Amino acid sequence: MSDDESEGETGPDVRDYQRVRVGAQDNTCRQAIRRDYRQLITDTQDNKHEFVQPDNDGLHQALIKANSLFSKVDLPREAALDSQSLVVISTLATQKAKQLHSKFIEFRPCEFLEKLMTRMG
Repeated sequence: MSDDESEGETGPDVRDYQRVRVGAQDNTCRQAIRRDYRQLITDTQDNKHEFVQPDNDGLHQALIKANSLFSKVDLPREAALDSQSLVVISTLATQKAKQLHSKFIEFRPCEFLEKLMTRMG
């Protein structure tokens, strides 16, 4: 059986599909995307102390940049860098959220007992 016959019976080879996908995004473009992702990750890690401050919107800007880069991603290698950038951003966002203190949520047992005793007499 020749290669043409087997391709006709089972459809195109998976390797042909991969070649088409690689061709859709040339190597120079892919390198630029990887470079931008690595720079985003480095910048986010380098500025982590500023980004976790309550009045800083650096994490939001980093997320916007990651979303912009992701729109150009076609292959797993770049998608892995996208995942890595999101892990860094989400880790810092968690730290930022833990630093936020709200009196609305704060519970002071002693103060609660004093008010309770005052009202109940």
